[in-house]
Amino acid sequence: MENGKWEKAAEEREPFVPMERVTKQGRLYTVYSDLCLAGDTLFSIRSGLDRAAELVTIDPETGDVRRICPVASSAGQLTWSGTLKRLYWSEKVQDPRWELKSSSVIRYLDTDGKIRNLTGRGKKYYNPYAGDN
Repeated sequence: MENGKWEKAAEEREPFVPMERVTKQGRLYTVYSDLCLAGDTLFSIRSGLDRAAELVTIDPETGDVRRICPVASSAGQLTWSGTLKRLYWSEKVQDPRWELKSSSVIRYLDTDGKIRNLTGRGKKYYNPYAGDN
């Protein structure tokens, strides 16, 4: 039903002015940063002009990329703890009320695939180090 509403509105605005692209479609590059090797899994933060930052895994054999979760664009360096089998990183958290106030949170990806917070809001912790790499 909703689709019909939009199609009808578009028909009411016809005829449209014909257009032709005069410049080539720009290339939107993707950046892979903060690479971290965890056993035989390669983790990275993927971002670009057409996508928000996200934590991904890259298969070293095939190059296949799998999205894990979104992360803040200010996410810190990824670090792997071989002892705990966890991937750690920090994220800056903006205060919803005060533009210039922020804190950070240390997050980790557990072996069960869940993202958990190690620290609470209101503190400033950055770039965790697992210590056993």
